[in-house]
Order: sequence, then C-alpha cells, then structure tokens
Amino acid sequence: MVPHSGTQLGLQFQPTKVEGPSTKLEFLGLELDSKAMEVRLPPEKLEYLLELLSSWNSTSICTKSQPRGAHRFLAVRIPVIPLHVLS
Repeated sequence: MVPHSGTQLGLQFQPTKVEGPSTKLEFLGLELDSKAMEVRLPPEKLEYLLELLSSWNSTSICTKSQPRGAHRFLAVRIPVIPLHVLS
C-alpha cells in the first residue's frame, strides 16, 4: 500500500527497506515491538555485546581506538540493555 502510494507521489522505495505490516520493526539497530511496547537489542547484537564485555573483562590494557569502538556501539544501545547483562 505505502510503496504504491509513494510511487504515485514520485517517491522511490528500496524493496529491502520496505517492511510490514508488522508489530516488530528493526530501526537504527534496535528492535521496536509495538505490541509489547518494548525496545530491545536484536539477538545478534546482544551476543556481540556479551562477547565485547567478556573480552574487556579479561583485558588490563587497550589501544586508544578500542574504547572508542565500544563507546560507539553502546552510545545508542545502552538505554535498552537489560541491567542483568551489565552486572
């Protein structure tokens, strides 16, 4: 429906970006669930985070760029990470 209406207005849609109808949607690397009213990390990103934290737990030194990479990953996602993952 939306792509057809958009085409009439002169808009173009990438087929890989069109989704729906659905109550779950991935946006900016977060999974939005309108039915459960939740925002969460997709499983593959949560797994990556756990691996990242595990590697940091066993490290005593790092390069200058390593904390920047971790910060970039966490900056947007920290509000939706379950607290038990971080403890």
